[in-house]
Amino acid sequence: MKSCDQCGATNQNGARFCSLCLAPFSTAGPAAGSIDPPPTDTLPAAAKPQVKNIYEEMMAGVSLDDDRSVPESNAAVISETLRNRHLELRSSMELFNDAFFFWWENIRFYLLYGVALAFAMITSVNYLASSARPALMSLGDTASTPEQLMGGIFLTLVKFFAVIGLVSLVAYAALLTGTVKIAQGYKAGIINSTISGLLNLKSILWIIVLQGVAIGVALFPVTLAVAMLSGGSQSGRLLSTFLSGPLLSAIGAPFMMGMFVYLDQDARGLRAMAAGVSLVGNQWLKVAWRFFVFGVFLNVLMLFTQLSLFGAAIALFFAPGMYVIYPWFLYTNLRQMRTARENRASRQTAAAAGSPA
Repeated sequence: MKSCDQCGATNQNGARFCSLCLAPFSTAGPAAGSIDPPPTDTLPAAAKPQVKNIYEEMMAGVSLDDDRSVPESNAAVISETLRNRHLELRSSMELFNDAFFFWWENIRFYLLYGVALAFAMITSVNYLASSARPALMSLGDTASTPEQLMGGIFLTLVKFFAVIGLVSLVAYAALLTGTVKIAQGYKAGIINSTISGLLNLKSILWIIVLQGVAIGVALFPVTLAVAMLSGGSQSGRLLSTFLSGPLLSAIGAPFMMGMFVYLDQDARGLRAMAAGVSLVGNQWLKVAWRFFVFGVFLNVLMLFTQLSLFGAAIALFFAPGMYVIYPWFLYTNLRQMRTARENRASRQTAAAAGSPA
């Protein structure tokens, strides 16, 4: 037996490499004090068993000066395998798994976002209710015709929904910008995410309007078909209501990518929408299916927990974040696929140019 000079591990006399640290042994002879094995030349060479040294085959071509090196042929296979991995669209489960762990790793941000959103909504509703009550009472006294009364009520409702819509829009913009900044490696808190959302509010609103128009046009025939299939029955209406959100997400998947194109690549308006549609390309059905599965899962989760405190926590702290994180991971997956395709085309072009005629 002999000891390794690097780590002190005990090894067989005939070993060329340490079994623990893989350091090479000197070939000058056995270490001092070691015991030579008994002679084994009692059998003819032809009758000796041939032992296959698997370790030497594994280490073939590995430079001992750099333990990170890999045989060129193996390195090419590994590199090609990793590149091909980015040519595939990840499954719904993989995307949800990544999204969940991203949410968990940044749970503080999403919990604070939920608290801030609840506070903003409650404050807005209380303010609107306190200001609308005297206005409606005075309207009942001053309105001389039913038309004036209905007009006053309509204006009050418009004001109410405008304020709630503005609060929701600012909250959505803050959530979007905060999530993208965290994913890009920046620090993001509620305050600076809200400021960033306000600075990008105009562009985000414009993309939302374009998305709404595109999704509305695409969704109309599907909505009509679902309504006809439901036949006006109670179960049909419930099914239509339950599937409307996932269908909306699935059909609008290419247009939703435009929001991340804007935040990630600073392309605005129609250019962002066009870039999002181009990014999805011929993967539309696969992308739509992943959005649909994700939407159904969240709907089922919230349906079974809606009457509990746990359901309220999911609706406030978990669902809003996941509705942004999941599409973001799908967007990055699509970008990786495009980059991998472009790199493969470049390699093929370079190989064709370098090959002999």
